[in-house]
Amino acid sequence: MKQITYYITAGLLLLLSSTHTANCFYYTDTIIVKIGDSSQIFFSIHSQKDFQKIREQNINEILENSMDSTDMKLVEKNIISNDTEQDFYDNRKRSGRNEKKGNRDHTFSIIKKELPNGKKHITIDFKRKVRINIIGDTWEEAEEELDRIYKFMRMRTHWKQWYPKNDRKKEKKYDHSFYFDFGMNNWIQPNGTLPQSNGEHYSVRPWGSWYVGLTSTHSHLVKGPLYFEWGIGFSWYNWKFEDPSTQIMKRNADILFYQGNQSNEWIKSKLSATYIHASFVPVIHIGNKKNIRIYKIGFGGYIAYRIESHSKTIKKVEGHKLTDLQGDDFYISNFRYGLRGQVGWRRLDFFVNYDLNPVFYEDKGPKLNAISFGITLHLL
Repeated sequence: MKQITYYITAGLLLLLSSTHTANCFYYTDTIIVKIGDSSQIFFSIHSQKDFQKIREQNINEILENSMDSTDMKLVEKNIISNDTEQDFYDNRKRSGRNEKKGNRDHTFSIIKKELPNGKKHITIDFKRKVRINIIGDTWEEAEEELDRIYKFMRMRTHWKQWYPKNDRKKEKKYDHSFYFDFGMNNWIQPNGTLPQSNGEHYSVRPWGSWYVGLTSTHSHLVKGPLYFEWGIGFSWYNWKFEDPSTQIMKRNADILFYQGNQSNEWIKSKLSATYIHASFVPVIHIGNKKNIRIYKIGFGGYIAYRIESHSKTIKKVEGHKLTDLQGDDFYISNFRYGLRGQVGWRRLDFFVNYDLNPVFYEDKGPKLNAISFGITLHLL
């Protein structure tokens, strides 16, 4: 570090004495100081007043003052060399904003580009008051020099935040999205089997028994890769019976599933319920080789309240299609709660929901627990 300060100070003294050496050159408004065999530091001066100020200060004061400016703004324009104004944005550009210190907002921009001669060029620009340019034969060499300069400028903390070596984006502490669930439903009996295994009238056909959910989801960063997602929304259960002639009758003591008149041509029979729900799911985000977190896995729970339910049957009588729609609670539990598991990639998840409480009130209907599975799309 002392060697860098020595070369820069020596370059300034040589400039003031108008003595040109092999290590320092002066171009109208630019001072170029060579460090080592292939690295260079540029000072771009835009006014005689700034030039006089440099003459009165040493390099330490110049770099310290660059961090104490109270009116720096973010610069995101292409910074060119003395040769031409062509665009050098062949490589990625990174810009950053420092955290506020008191009432002073310190901002800067970092731009990486490749020069026509193949040299690697990195620029740090502080509202064009102080501009530091580093040129190296390779990106590793230029970034190593830039890293040493940042240590010298006491900006290492911000350097890690805005220009990390693994090129990882800054983690969001909060995010909001709308989750759209679409999948299939079924019922699980106490012994873990499906009603189809017993030939029950309430056996459900998976295809056509759709589960739909729309949830406003909020995601909060807890620590590291752990996030906590919670949301409120609406969900719809649709149980389409395997036998289209299945009828539902609500009696005083219980609910009865039975087979309808076989002389009719039955087309469809189903039971539907609508809920308002709240979900709570801790989620772990997993990164790829570049440490960009695009994979995720979560496990949590939910609670829901039934706001509507109805049965629907469709049949043909003498060539005419008749639809029978009956709204009733059918002894369906007002509340349901359960467990939710999900795995995902970017904005697509696969989910499984399992209700821990039975669909129907105890002793009012068959002992069945609802299960649903499908995909989740992040709409926003």
